[in-house]
Amino acid sequence: MDVFVSRLHPLTSDKELIECANETAASCDIKVVDLACTQLKSKYEHLYSSFHFAVCVEVQQFKAAIDEFMSAEAWPSGILVKRFLNQKMDQHCLRLCTFNCRSVKRTLSEVHSLCEGCDFLFMQEHWLLPTELDILNNISSEMTYIVSGGALNSTHSLTWNSMALAILLLT
Repeated sequence: MDVFVSRLHPLTSDKELIECANETAASCDIKVVDLACTQLKSKYEHLYSSFHFAVCVEVQQFKAAIDEFMSAEAWPSGILVKRFLNQKMDQHCLRLCTFNCRSVKRTLSEVHSLCEGCDFLFMQEHWLLPTELDILNNISSEMTYIVSGGALNSTHSLTWNSMALAILLLT
């Protein structure tokens, strides 16, 4: 998960931000696999500083991590927090995820969160009847899907970000 944090004191260091992120994760029992923090060039460096930090967590805790790190309560008052988008990086990086949802109806919020963080999502055991497959269309307006498989509980689907596929086909 990539997060953009801004409006911090100009002398804030990346170590302080990492310490804050680790404390937030520990308070919510989120196991951080990897954490990287990079200071960005701010427009007015004498007024505030901005950072990009990347947090890697286990897939089972991905939704909880997004909810926690993107919430205003996780950060000091007045801090701007939003999803980090780096167009240069996104053009050269293809993000793949796999998820055994064991009923997509039961795990819609997790699937939605995964769709926001990846370009291709491979889902196993979505357990949808052929008449219910339209549920996959409503998960994300930016994603498209195809379904393959036989028996109800062994059906698989592939969901992809339409823009990522266009970039992949063009390059």
